[in-house]
Amino acid sequence: AMLFLIAGLLSIFTDQGRIDRVFTKPFTYVNATSMFSINPALYSGHIMICVLYLWALFKEKGTLTKITSLVVVLWAIGTHTGTGAIFAFVPRELYNSSLLPPSFVAAALSSGAALMILVIVGLSRATQRHLDDELIIWMGRRLLSIFIVVTFYVLLIENAHRVYLAYSRDAGMFFLSGGIHSLMFWLGLIFVGSVVPAVLLFIKRTGTSVPWTVFASILVVVGVLFERFLIVIPGLIHPPELFPGWRVTDSSLWEGIVSYSISPLEVLQTLGVIGVIGFAFVVGLKVMPLAPTEARVLPAK
Repeated sequence: AMLFLIAGLLSIFTDQGRIDRVFTKPFTYVNATSMFSINPALYSGHIMICVLYLWALFKEKGTLTKITSLVVVLWAIGTHTGTGAIFAFVPRELYNSSLLPPSFVAAALSSGAALMILVIVGLSRATQRHLDDELIIWMGRRLLSIFIVVTFYVLLIENAHRVYLAYSRDAGMFFLSGGIHSLMFWLGLIFVGSVVPAVLLFIKRTGTSVPWTVFASILVVVGVLFERFLIVIPGLIHPPELFPGWRVTDSSLWEGIVSYSISPLEVLQTLGVIGVIGFAFVVGLKVMPLAPTEARVLPAK
């Protein structure tokens, strides 16, 4: 979790023209009405709590470990809520939604559970350590499957609400059937990232198989990547309703729906951030005893 937080901050740092201001301005000029100003405190606080949790875990401080584990979960919910609020509090038809922060939290739960499954299975295979299959099956059927359903439900209500309201209906229809992003929504997010993994996990034959659970986890991660793209880009390329109930007949500026494509520099930036975080993860495994010697399901008391 801490490395992914750092990855998010690295993406922002490397995207700024003045990187030096990123380290000072958010902490010296606080604007309580701006979610961009509030989020640095959420991110830095989350990282510090993760560090405290790791220290308590390594020092075997039982009580402190329990307290910090609860605090870090609650703080993570607040962090993802704050990140979703960056978009939800913007007066654009495809952003302005009170369901966007819960959607961020639901997607974080599903992708987090999926990544946890992939990391546990990958580490156990790479280090040849014992892994109880029942643990992965339990995580897939009892956690990941439920999180997928919750995410799907929030997405369904959010888009139905957007299309139902008159002022955002055009934007909602543009999102659902307006171009390549609509294909990414229906095929990438809904079908590949939600329906297929949910079916695989709920069916007993595939849901009780570790390889199928791992495959479902990969699909969930792919679906969440599509969701992050769909949250940001369609809302930017669709023009906002500047004058509700009015029509602009003449303007000195060109207006309308614009296009966007990922540039090679953005690909290099993403690969660079992934490389840095991957390197830090491997170094952490070498320096600190992060990988468990074995993973088993505890017997029921």
